[in-house]
Amino acid sequence: MITQLRATAGIYAELMGSKIYLDPGPGALVKSNARKIPINKLDAILISHCHIDHSNDAGALIEAMTSGLREKRGILAGSVSALDSPDKPVSTYHQNSIDKRIVLKPDEQFNIGKLKVTTTPTEHTDKTGIGFIFHAENTISYLSDTNYSKKIAKKHTSSDIIILNCLYLKWDNSKADSYPQKHMDVEDAKKFIKDINPELAIIQHFGMGIIKHGPWKVAEDIQDSTGVRTVAARDNQIIKLGSKAGNLKAWTKKIS
Repeated sequence: MITQLRATAGIYAELMGSKIYLDPGPGALVKSNARKIPINKLDAILISHCHIDHSNDAGALIEAMTSGLREKRGILAGSVSALDSPDKPVSTYHQNSIDKRIVLKPDEQFNIGKLKVTTTPTEHTDKTGIGFIFHAENTISYLSDTNYSKKIAKKHTSSDIIILNCLYLKWDNSKADSYPQKHMDVEDAKKFIKDINPELAIIQHFGMGIIKHGPWKVAEDIQDSTGVRTVAARDNQIIKLGSKAGNLKAWTKKIS
């Protein structure tokens, strides 16, 4: 995030007729405008947890979604830490400017138009963090920032596509000042993929170790180990997803 060797803008998706922005970190506004993403027509902004690489530009996107706060519209849905804590990154001023505000815990459901969304637990330094499952033509899971957990993996076993925030090349807990791991490494990603067995795995949210090693090499290694097609996300990447009926009704634009 600090170096911006990789953008931290988050993910824009169009699913079942709804325009959704997921985890708008630093650069979301600038990158969206550069890519002509229709943030003025967003239906929902989702925030998995309060850390600024996932929430920093939420206020700016709310202003875009509401025509500069002049039109009360759209959904803002996020974790307790993101929307309802003393240190929440989205101001009360901005939260009061949208049509529907939803504070979420794991294992809850809500709708964005015709799209059903389920929340899932995470294991992270933000203890109220959540993942999301989007029940569209394809079932898409975003696990968010989390350590590996078989219990978490079970929540996602019905998913066709999973998005994994794989930070570490290899977690090293041998250092004296090491703190408990709260992000997955490559071996954790392999465990998640083997447990869930999706049709496609997308890895992103890379730390410097993976960037220096080569994310595409990591994806190849994971694919060889799991037998599941694995893609290393790139900045500005667009992924088009066909429905199970063969129609291109659902597609995502990967911003970072």
